[in-house]
Amino acid sequence: MKTLNTPPLRPARQGTVLILVVSMISLLLLLLLGLMTLTNSRRDVTLDSTAAVLTDSLARGAVDQVVDEFVEEMKSGSTVVTASGSNEVRKELFQITDPERMLPARVAKPAAPKWSSGKWDKSETLNLVKQSVGGKPFYDSGTVRTSTVNTATSPSADGQKFAAIRWNTPRLMEDSFTLPDDETPDWIYIARNGENPTKFSQPLKQNAETNVNYVVGRYAFQIYQTDGLLDLNAAGFQTSKTDVADIGKKGALLMADLRAIPGLDEATINDLVSWRNKGDWGKISDHGGLLEWGSQHGWRAPFATASKNDSTFLSRSDMMDYLKQKLGEDKAKKVLPYLTTSSLTLARPSNQPLTNRPKIVYEVSQGGNNAKGMDDSINPGARSITDGALLAKRRFGLDQIELFENPTANAARIKELFGLTRSGNKWVYNHGRNDGIIPLGSPDMGKRKGSPD
Repeated sequence: MKTLNTPPLRPARQGTVLILVVSMISLLLLLLLGLMTLTNSRRDVTLDSTAAVLTDSLARGAVDQVVDEFVEEMKSGSTVVTASGSNEVRKELFQITDPERMLPARVAKPAAPKWSSGKWDKSETLNLVKQSVGGKPFYDSGTVRTSTVNTATSPSADGQKFAAIRWNTPRLMEDSFTLPDDETPDWIYIARNGENPTKFSQPLKQNAETNVNYVVGRYAFQIYQTDGLLDLNAAGFQTSKTDVADIGKKGALLMADLRAIPGLDEATINDLVSWRNKGDWGKISDHGGLLEWGSQHGWRAPFATASKNDSTFLSRSDMMDYLKQKLGEDKAKKVLPYLTTSSLTLARPSNQPLTNRPKIVYEVSQGGNNAKGMDDSINPGARSITDGALLAKRRFGLDQIELFENPTANAARIKELFGLTRSGNKWVYNHGRNDGIIPLGSPDMGKRKGSPD
Protein backbone atom coordinates (compact mmCIF):
# COMPACT_ATOMS: atom_id res chain seq x y z
CA MET A 1 0.00 0.00 0.00
CA LYS A 2 1.41 3.29 -1.04
CA THR A 3 1.24 6.35 1.10
CA LEU A 4 0.77 9.86 -0.18
CA ASN A 5 3.85 12.05 -0.09
CA THR A 6 2.99 15.31 1.71
CA PRO A 7 4.92 18.37 0.56
CA PRO A 8 7.46 19.67 3.02
CA LEU A 9 6.38 22.67 5.10
CA ARG A 10 9.67 24.53 4.87
CA PRO A 11 9.13 26.17 1.45
CA ALA A 12 5.79 27.63 2.65
CA ARG A 13 7.44 29.07 5.72
CA GLN A 14 10.16 30.55 3.54
CA GLY A 15 7.52 32.19 1.33
CA THR A 16 5.83 33.67 4.37
CA VAL A 17 9.09 35.07 5.68
CA LEU A 18 9.83 36.59 2.27
CA ILE A 19 6.45 38.36 2.23
CA LEU A 20 7.05 39.73 5.74
CA VAL A 21 10.52 41.02 4.75
CA VAL A 22 9.17 42.73 1.64
CA SER A 23 6.37 44.30 3.71
CA MET A 24 8.84 45.55 6.29
CA ILE A 25 11.08 47.02 3.58
CA SER A 26 8.06 48.71 1.98
CA LEU A 27 7.03 50.13 5.34
CA LEU A 28 10.55 51.41 5.99
CA LEU A 29 10.64 52.96 2.53
CA LEU A 30 7.31 54.71 3.23
CA LEU A 31 8.60 56.00 6.57
CA LEU A 32 11.83 57.14 4.94
CA LEU A 33 9.89 58.86 2.15
CA GLY A 34 7.62 60.56 4.68
CA LEU A 35 10.64 61.71 6.70
CA MET A 36 12.32 63.09 3.58
CA THR A 37 9.12 64.92 2.59
CA LEU A 38 8.76 66.40 6.08
CA THR A 39 12.43 67.41 6.11
CA ASN A 40 12.15 69.09 2.71
CA SER A 41 8.97 70.88 3.81
CA ARG A 42 10.63 72.18 6.96
CA ARG A 43 13.72 73.10 4.99
CA ASP A 44 11.56 75.15 2.60
CA VAL A 45 9.87 76.88 5.55
CA THR A 46 13.27 77.62 7.10
CA LEU A 47 14.60 79.03 3.82
CA ASP A 48 11.48 81.17 3.38
CA SER A 49 11.77 82.41 6.95
CA THR A 50 15.46 83.19 6.51
CA ALA A 51 14.77 85.02 3.24
CA ALA A 52 12.00 87.04 4.94
CA VAL A 53 14.34 88.05 7.77
CA LEU A 54 17.08 89.06 5.32
CA THR A 55 14.61 91.05 3.21
CA ASP A 56 13.23 92.80 6.30
CA SER A 57 16.77 93.64 7.48
CA LEU A 58 17.61 95.06 4.06
CA ALA A 59 14.43 97.17 4.02
CA ARG A 60 15.10 98.53 7.52
CA GLY A 61 18.67 99.35 6.58
CA ALA A 62 17.47 101.18 3.46
CA VAL A 63 14.99 103.26 5.49
CA ASP A 64 17.69 104.11 8.04
CA GLN A 65 20.01 105.23 5.26
CA VAL A 66 17.35 107.51 3.73
CA VAL A 67 16.54 109.02 7.14
CA ASP A 68 20.25 109.64 7.72
CA GLU A 69 20.39 111.45 4.38
CA PHE A 70 17.60 113.76 5.57
CA VAL A 71 19.53 114.49 8.76
CA GLU A 72 22.67 115.30 6.77
CA GLU A 73 20.64 117.62 4.53
CA MET A 74 19.38 119.42 7.64
CA LYS A 75 22.93 119.76 8.92
CA SER A 76 24.09 121.26 5.63
CA GLY A 77 21.98 124.36 6.27
CA SER A 78 22.58 124.61 10.00
CA THR A 79 25.14 125.15 12.68
CA VAL A 80 25.19 121.97 14.75
CA VAL A 81 25.34 122.56 18.51
CA THR A 82 25.90 119.59 20.80
CA ALA A 83 23.83 119.68 23.99
CA SER A 84 25.59 118.68 27.19
CA GLY A 85 22.66 117.29 29.16
CA SER A 86 20.92 113.92 29.10
CA ASN A 87 17.20 114.69 28.85
CA GLU A 88 16.93 114.15 25.10
CA VAL A 89 17.94 111.15 22.99
CA ARG A 90 19.36 113.31 20.19
CA LYS A 91 22.05 115.66 21.49
CA GLU A 92 22.61 117.60 18.27
CA LEU A 93 20.70 120.86 17.89
CA PHE A 94 20.40 122.41 14.43
CA GLN A 95 20.53 126.20 14.45
CA ILE A 96 19.40 127.35 11.00
CA THR A 97 21.95 129.36 9.03
CA ASP A 98 20.35 129.02 5.58
CA PRO A 99 16.54 129.46 5.66
CA GLU A 100 16.24 128.09 2.11
CA ARG A 101 17.36 124.70 3.44
CA MET A 102 14.58 124.46 6.00
CA LEU A 103 12.66 122.36 3.46
CA PRO A 104 14.09 119.32 1.65
CA ALA A 105 15.35 120.06 -1.86
CA ARG A 106 13.43 118.42 -4.69
CA VAL A 107 15.47 115.70 -6.42
CA ALA A 108 13.33 113.89 -8.97
CA LYS A 109 13.22 113.11 -12.69
CA PRO A 110 9.82 114.70 -13.42
CA ALA A 111 10.07 118.47 -13.82
CA ALA A 112 9.05 120.46 -10.75
CA PRO A 113 5.46 121.80 -10.97
CA LYS A 114 5.15 125.55 -11.50
CA TRP A 115 2.30 127.84 -10.50
CA SER A 116 0.90 129.58 -13.55
CA SER A 117 -2.42 131.29 -14.27
CA GLY A 118 -3.93 130.20 -10.97
CA LYS A 119 -2.99 126.51 -11.17
CA TRP A 120 -0.09 124.07 -11.19
CA ASP A 121 1.16 123.10 -14.63
CA LYS A 122 2.16 119.57 -13.50
CA SER A 123 -0.19 118.84 -10.61
CA GLU A 124 0.08 115.07 -11.04
CA THR A 125 3.51 115.04 -9.31
CA LEU A 126 2.87 117.91 -6.90
CA ASN A 127 3.38 115.71 -3.82
CA LEU A 128 6.59 114.12 -5.11
CA VAL A 129 9.72 115.44 -3.36
CA LYS A 130 12.54 112.96 -3.95
CA GLN A 131 13.48 109.92 -6.01
CA SER A 132 16.58 107.80 -6.19
CA VAL A 133 18.07 109.29 -9.38
CA GLY A 134 21.18 107.85 -11.00
CA GLY A 135 24.25 110.07 -10.68
CA LYS A 136 22.53 112.60 -8.38
CA PRO A 137 23.02 112.99 -4.62
CA PHE A 138 20.18 113.18 -2.09
CA TYR A 139 20.86 116.94 -1.86
CA ASP A 140 23.28 119.24 -3.64
CA SER A 141 26.32 118.54 -1.44
CA GLY A 142 25.46 114.95 -0.53
CA THR A 143 27.05 111.66 -1.59
CA VAL A 144 26.12 110.01 -4.89
CA ARG A 145 24.78 106.53 -4.03
CA THR A 146 22.40 105.75 -6.90
CA SER A 147 23.32 103.71 -9.97
CA THR A 148 22.01 104.46 -13.46
CA VAL A 149 20.17 101.11 -13.57
CA ASN A 150 16.47 101.89 -13.94
CA THR A 151 13.81 100.03 -11.96
CA ALA A 152 11.30 99.82 -14.81
CA THR A 153 13.51 99.12 -17.82
CA SER A 154 16.44 97.06 -16.47
CA PRO A 155 15.55 93.45 -15.54
CA SER A 156 17.10 91.64 -12.59
CA ALA A 157 19.09 88.40 -12.91
CA ASP A 158 15.84 86.38 -13.08
CA GLY A 159 14.36 88.73 -15.69
CA GLN A 160 11.97 90.58 -13.35
CA LYS A 161 11.23 94.30 -13.69
CA PHE A 162 9.49 96.76 -11.38
CA ALA A 163 6.63 98.03 -13.54
CA ALA A 164 6.22 101.81 -13.70
CA ILE A 165 2.55 101.59 -12.69
CA ARG A 166 3.58 100.09 -9.32
CA TRP A 167 5.21 103.39 -8.33
CA ASN A 168 1.74 104.91 -8.01
CA THR A 169 0.46 102.16 -5.71
CA PRO A 170 0.21 104.58 -2.72
CA ARG A 171 -2.06 106.78 -4.86
CA LEU A 172 -0.28 110.01 -3.94
CA MET A 173 -0.19 111.10 -7.58
CA GLU A 174 -3.24 111.81 -9.71
CA ASP A 175 -5.32 108.71 -10.38
CA SER A 176 -4.93 108.62 -14.16
CA PHE A 177 -1.19 109.34 -14.09
CA THR A 178 1.56 106.76 -14.49
CA LEU A 179 5.21 107.74 -14.53
CA PRO A 180 6.90 107.15 -17.88
CA ASP A 181 9.58 104.45 -17.68
CA ASP A 182 12.38 106.98 -18.04
CA GLU A 183 11.05 108.97 -15.04
CA THR A 184 10.90 106.08 -12.57
CA PRO A 185 13.54 105.75 -9.81
CA ASP A 186 16.90 104.03 -10.24
CA TRP A 187 18.39 101.25 -8.10
CA ILE A 188 20.73 101.77 -5.14
CA TYR A 189 22.98 98.74 -4.56
CA ILE A 190 24.06 97.64 -1.08
CA ALA A 191 27.38 95.80 -0.79
CA ARG A 192 28.41 93.47 2.02
CA ASN A 193 30.70 96.16 3.46
CA GLY A 194 27.81 98.66 3.63
CA GLU A 195 28.91 100.76 0.64
CA ASN A 196 26.73 101.71 -2.33
CA PRO A 197 28.52 100.92 -5.62
CA THR A 198 27.12 102.98 -8.48
CA LYS A 199 28.27 100.56 -11.19
CA PHE A 200 27.50 96.84 -11.14
CA SER A 201 30.69 95.03 -12.21
CA GLN A 202 31.65 91.33 -12.21
CA PRO A 203 33.45 91.30 -8.80
CA LEU A 204 30.22 92.51 -7.19
CA LYS A 205 28.49 89.26 -8.27
CA GLN A 206 30.97 86.82 -6.68
CA ASN A 207 29.45 85.45 -3.49
CA ALA A 208 32.68 84.43 -1.78
CA GLU A 209 32.99 84.86 1.99
CA THR A 210 36.08 86.99 1.53
CA ASN A 211 34.45 89.30 -1.04
CA VAL A 212 33.35 92.33 0.98
CA ASN A 213 32.19 94.04 -2.23
CA TYR A 214 29.54 91.41 -2.98
CA VAL A 215 26.14 93.06 -3.52
CA VAL A 216 23.60 91.64 -1.08
CA GLY A 217 20.60 93.66 -2.23
CA ARG A 218 19.23 96.81 -3.79
CA TYR A 219 16.47 99.34 -3.18
CA ALA A 220 14.90 102.42 -4.74
CA PHE A 221 12.61 105.08 -3.33
CA GLN A 222 10.09 107.82 -3.92
CA ILE A 223 9.39 110.29 -1.13
CA TYR A 224 6.20 112.33 -0.98
CA GLN A 225 5.29 115.45 0.96
CA THR A 226 2.08 114.64 2.84
CA ASP A 227 1.89 117.42 5.43
CA GLY A 228 -0.41 119.41 3.16
CA LEU A 229 -2.90 116.54 2.84
CA LEU A 230 -5.92 116.01 5.07
CA ASP A 231 -5.51 113.42 7.82
CA LEU A 232 -8.62 111.27 7.51
CA ASN A 233 -8.22 110.12 11.11
CA ALA A 234 -9.29 113.60 12.21
CA ALA A 235 -10.63 115.66 9.28
CA GLY A 236 -14.31 115.93 8.47
CA PHE A 237 -17.69 116.18 10.18
CA GLN A 238 -21.20 114.82 9.74
CA THR A 239 -22.79 117.26 7.31
CA SER A 240 -26.27 116.61 8.72
CA LYS A 241 -25.23 117.53 12.27
CA THR A 242 -23.23 120.71 11.77
CA ASP A 243 -24.19 124.36 11.72
CA VAL A 244 -22.73 126.67 9.07
CA ALA A 245 -21.49 128.95 11.86
CA ASP A 246 -19.45 126.08 13.28
CA ILE A 247 -17.66 125.02 10.11
CA GLY A 248 -17.08 128.63 9.04
CA LYS A 249 -14.63 129.11 11.91
CA LYS A 250 -12.26 126.38 10.62
CA GLY A 251 -10.72 126.36 14.08
CA ALA A 252 -9.67 122.71 13.98
CA LEU A 253 -8.97 119.89 11.55
CA LEU A 254 -12.29 118.36 12.49
CA MET A 255 -14.01 121.26 10.70
CA ALA A 256 -12.44 120.53 7.31
CA ASP A 257 -15.21 120.25 4.71
CA LEU A 258 -14.49 116.98 2.90
CA ARG A 259 -17.18 117.78 0.33
CA ALA A 260 -14.60 119.97 -1.43
CA ILE A 261 -12.65 116.82 -2.44
CA PRO A 262 -13.71 115.54 -5.89
CA GLY A 263 -15.41 112.17 -5.55
CA LEU A 264 -16.46 112.36 -1.88
CA ASP A 265 -20.24 112.59 -1.45
CA GLU A 266 -22.16 113.44 1.72
CA ALA A 267 -23.33 109.86 2.32
CA THR A 268 -19.76 108.53 2.29
CA ILE A 269 -18.55 111.35 4.55
CA ASN A 270 -21.33 110.78 7.08
CA ASP A 271 -20.66 107.02 7.11
CA LEU A 272 -16.95 107.68 7.64
CA VAL A 273 -17.46 110.09 10.54
CA SER A 274 -20.06 107.81 12.16
CA TRP A 275 -17.58 104.92 12.05
CA ARG A 276 -14.61 107.00 13.18
CA ASN A 277 -16.15 109.18 15.89
CA LYS A 278 -18.39 107.17 18.18
CA GLY A 279 -19.45 110.25 20.16
CA ASP A 280 -22.85 111.32 18.72
CA TRP A 281 -22.77 115.11 19.16
CA GLY A 282 -25.44 117.29 17.60
CA LYS A 283 -23.14 120.16 16.59
CA ILE A 284 -19.42 120.79 16.47
CA SER A 285 -20.01 123.34 19.21
CA ASP A 286 -21.47 120.49 21.32
CA HIS A 287 -18.68 118.00 20.85
CA GLY A 288 -18.28 116.47 24.28
CA GLY A 289 -14.65 117.55 24.65
CA LEU A 290 -13.39 116.28 21.26
CA LEU A 291 -12.24 119.68 19.96
CA GLU A 292 -10.43 120.66 23.14
CA TRP A 293 -8.74 117.28 23.36
CA GLY A 294 -7.64 117.40 19.72
CA SER A 295 -6.19 120.90 19.93
CA GLN A 296 -4.05 119.92 22.92
CA HIS A 297 -2.97 116.46 21.73
CA GLY A 298 -2.45 117.12 18.05
CA TRP A 299 -5.13 114.62 16.91
CA ARG A 300 -2.44 111.95 17.14
CA ALA A 301 -4.59 109.19 18.66
CA PRO A 302 -8.28 108.19 18.73
CA PHE A 303 -10.43 110.25 21.08
CA ALA A 304 -11.65 108.24 24.08
CA THR A 305 -14.18 108.81 26.83
CA ALA A 306 -15.24 106.64 29.73
CA SER A 307 -17.87 104.91 27.56
CA LYS A 308 -16.68 105.14 23.95
CA ASN A 309 -13.47 104.90 21.92
CA ASP A 310 -13.09 106.31 18.42
CA SER A 311 -11.83 104.22 15.52
CA THR A 312 -8.74 104.98 13.45
CA PHE A 313 -6.97 103.97 10.24
CA LEU A 314 -3.77 102.16 11.17
CA SER A 315 -2.00 102.79 7.85
CA ARG A 316 -2.45 104.25 4.38
CA SER A 317 -3.28 100.81 2.98
CA ASP A 318 -5.97 100.47 5.66
CA MET A 319 -7.51 103.77 4.53
CA MET A 320 -7.24 102.74 0.86
CA ASP A 321 -9.08 99.47 1.50
CA TYR A 322 -11.87 101.35 3.32
CA LEU A 323 -12.37 103.90 0.52
CA LYS A 324 -12.25 101.23 -2.20
CA GLN A 325 -14.95 99.33 -0.38
CA LYS A 326 -17.12 102.44 0.04
CA LEU A 327 -16.51 104.19 -3.28
CA GLY A 328 -15.23 101.55 -5.63
CA GLU A 329 -11.79 101.35 -7.24
CA ASP A 330 -12.17 104.21 -9.73
CA LYS A 331 -13.64 106.83 -7.35
CA ALA A 332 -11.16 105.93 -4.60
CA LYS A 333 -8.25 106.68 -6.96
CA LYS A 334 -9.56 110.23 -7.45
CA VAL A 335 -9.93 110.86 -3.71
CA LEU A 336 -6.72 109.35 -2.31
CA PRO A 337 -4.19 112.00 -3.56
CA TYR A 338 -5.83 114.51 -1.18
CA LEU A 339 -5.73 112.30 1.93
CA THR A 340 -3.28 110.82 4.39
CA THR A 341 -3.32 109.14 7.80
CA SER A 342 -0.04 110.19 9.40
CA SER A 343 0.77 113.86 8.82
CA LEU A 344 0.16 115.00 12.40
CA THR A 345 2.60 115.47 15.23
CA LEU A 346 2.31 117.23 18.56
CA ALA A 347 3.19 120.76 17.51
CA ARG A 348 5.71 122.20 19.95
CA PRO A 349 8.12 124.99 18.99
CA SER A 350 11.69 123.81 18.42
CA ASN A 351 13.11 126.70 16.41
CA GLN A 352 16.41 128.33 17.30
CA PRO A 353 16.96 131.97 16.21
CA LEU A 354 19.46 132.56 13.42
CA THR A 355 22.91 133.23 14.81
CA ASN A 356 23.49 135.95 12.22
CA ARG A 357 20.12 137.68 12.77
CA PRO A 358 20.02 141.48 13.29
CA LYS A 359 20.65 142.42 16.92
CA ILE A 360 20.60 145.57 19.03
CA VAL A 361 24.07 147.10 18.67
CA TYR A 362 23.77 150.52 20.40
CA GLU A 363 23.21 151.68 23.93
CA VAL A 364 20.39 154.12 24.77
CA SER A 365 22.86 157.00 24.71
CA GLN A 366 23.84 156.04 21.17
CA GLY A 367 20.31 155.85 19.85
CA GLY A 368 19.63 152.22 20.73
CA ASN A 369 17.82 150.89 23.79
CA ASN A 370 18.51 149.25 27.11
CA ALA A 371 18.39 145.70 25.67
CA LYS A 372 21.81 145.78 24.06
CA GLY A 373 23.50 142.40 24.53
CA MET A 374 20.27 140.81 25.77
CA ASP A 375 18.87 139.52 22.46
CA ASP A 376 19.32 135.84 23.32
CA SER A 377 17.66 136.17 26.73
CA ILE A 378 14.75 138.31 25.52
CA ASN A 379 14.11 136.21 22.38
CA PRO A 380 15.47 132.79 23.32
CA GLY A 381 15.40 129.63 21.25
CA ALA A 382 12.77 126.99 21.92
CA ARG A 383 15.33 124.42 23.10
CA SER A 384 17.65 124.43 26.07
CA ILE A 385 21.28 124.59 24.95
CA THR A 386 22.39 122.70 28.07
CA ASP A 387 20.40 119.52 27.47
CA GLY A 388 18.49 120.01 24.21
CA ALA A 389 15.09 119.65 25.90
CA LEU A 390 12.05 121.38 24.39
CA LEU A 391 11.18 124.34 26.60
CA ALA A 392 7.47 124.32 25.68
CA LYS A 393 6.23 120.90 26.77
CA ARG A 394 2.81 121.04 25.14
CA ARG A 395 1.07 122.82 22.31
CA PHE A 396 -1.14 125.87 22.77
CA GLY A 397 -4.35 125.69 20.78
CA LEU A 398 -5.03 129.07 19.15
CA ASP A 399 -8.76 128.41 19.34
CA GLN A 400 -8.43 129.08 23.10
CA ILE A 401 -8.41 132.79 22.20
CA GLU A 402 -12.17 132.34 21.84
CA LEU A 403 -12.31 132.31 25.65
CA PHE A 404 -12.20 136.11 25.49
CA GLU A 405 -15.63 136.14 23.79
CA ASN A 406 -17.11 135.56 27.25
CA PRO A 407 -14.48 136.79 29.73
CA THR A 408 -16.77 136.62 32.76
CA ALA A 409 -17.68 132.95 32.36
CA ASN A 410 -14.13 132.01 31.35
CA ALA A 411 -12.24 134.14 33.88
CA ALA A 412 -10.53 131.23 35.65
CA ARG A 413 -9.44 129.60 32.38
CA ILE A 414 -8.11 132.91 31.00
CA LYS A 415 -6.07 133.43 34.16
CA GLU A 416 -4.63 129.90 33.90
CA LEU A 417 -3.68 130.12 30.22
CA PHE A 418 -2.80 133.78 29.75
CA GLY A 419 -2.08 135.12 33.25
CA LEU A 420 -4.70 137.85 32.73
CA THR A 421 -7.50 139.10 34.94
CA ARG A 422 -10.13 141.70 34.09
CA SER A 423 -9.99 144.93 36.07
CA GLY A 424 -12.62 147.45 35.00
CA ASN A 425 -12.10 148.14 31.32
CA LYS A 426 -8.60 146.71 31.09
CA TRP A 427 -6.68 143.46 31.45
CA VAL A 428 -4.05 143.07 34.18
CA TYR A 429 -1.22 140.56 33.93
CA ASN A 430 -0.55 138.79 37.22
CA HIS A 431 1.03 135.38 37.26
CA GLY A 432 3.07 135.74 40.43
CA ARG A 433 5.77 137.90 38.81
CA ASN A 434 6.03 141.68 38.68
CA ASP A 435 9.00 141.86 36.29
CA GLY A 436 7.36 140.61 33.10
CA ILE A 437 5.66 137.59 31.59
CA ILE A 438 6.78 133.97 32.09
CA PRO A 439 9.11 133.37 29.11
CA LEU A 440 10.59 130.21 27.63
CA GLY A 441 13.20 128.66 29.92
CA SER A 442 11.92 130.38 33.06
CA PRO A 443 11.88 128.24 36.25
CA ASP A 444 8.30 129.45 36.72
CA MET A 445 7.29 127.43 33.64
CA GLY A 446 7.16 124.37 35.88
CA LYS A 447 4.14 125.89 37.62
CA ARG A 448 2.50 126.33 34.22
CA LYS A 449 2.87 122.64 33.24
CA GLY A 450 5.53 123.42 30.67
CA SER A 451 3.78 126.24 28.84
CA PRO A 452 4.94 129.90 28.77
CA ASP A 453 2.52 132.82 28.73
